[in-house]
Amino acid sequence: MDKVFAFLDKETPKGTVNLIIQGTFGLYPYAFILEYWDDPNLKINPRWPLSTIDPDVFQMAKNTPTYVLLKEHDQIPAQLPLILVLKSEKPGGKYPLLLTKLK
Repeated sequence: MDKVFAFLDKETPKGTVNLIIQGTFGLYPYAFILEYWDDPNLKINPRWPLSTIDPDVFQMAKNTPTYVLLKEHDQIPAQLPLILVLKSEKPGGKYPLLLTKLK
């Protein structure tokens, strides 16, 4: 997660950033909520399932950089209109973290 945190740390000083996280409980999104609890520039939006991108996410992305964090895929699913920003291996994890952005 350090690579993802480092990326977000560079982005949030520039202004508001939306982070859509795959999953609504557990380590994700809690790790991000704890890391950025005092950063008003990072808006964390947990979602489940994330088999499609909701229209409100596209609306968010019109005005604000919007990233999608996938935690249960080894590659971006073909049906999701996302491009890879970075890939970070999870210790002992089956799948890497994929930080993506809407196309």
